[in-house]
Amino acid sequence: MRSCSICTHSQLKAINQDLINGVPIRKVAERYSLGHMAVQRHKAKHIVTNSIVTTNQPLQPIVTEYQGNHWKVREEGRKVILYFKDRVIPLIPIGDHYQDPKSKEEFKKEGESWYLRIPYHGWVNLDNVFCFYE
Repeated sequence: MRSCSICTHSQLKAINQDLINGVPIRKVAERYSLGHMAVQRHKAKHIVTNSIVTTNQPLQPIVTEYQGNHWKVREEGRKVILYFKDRVIPLIPIGDHYQDPKSKEEFKKEGESWYLRIPYHGWVNLDNVFCFYE
């Protein structure tokens, strides 16, 4: 029986992290110069919902949280979630920023800060925004 070519790849951890984070198989294959079928077989045999069968320690999506005065933004791999008061708002990526699909409000991250686009004012740091979503 043939061994998995991805499991012996020098960038195995990065490949696995991309697969866990939901990067499409063809994009992973292109990024690491691999055959997409090899990546597909590896994912099917070795990646199981946020953990890897062949390791002792499961890989989890990278989670980063940014806390402000009245808000929190949580990044989980490719997912971005805004918490404001009692609301949980999953944001969708739109180019270089994110959007609340319900209100159509736009958000972006620059360094460690998050910003809200306010019409006629431009991007305003969320720490300086006190009444949005009221």
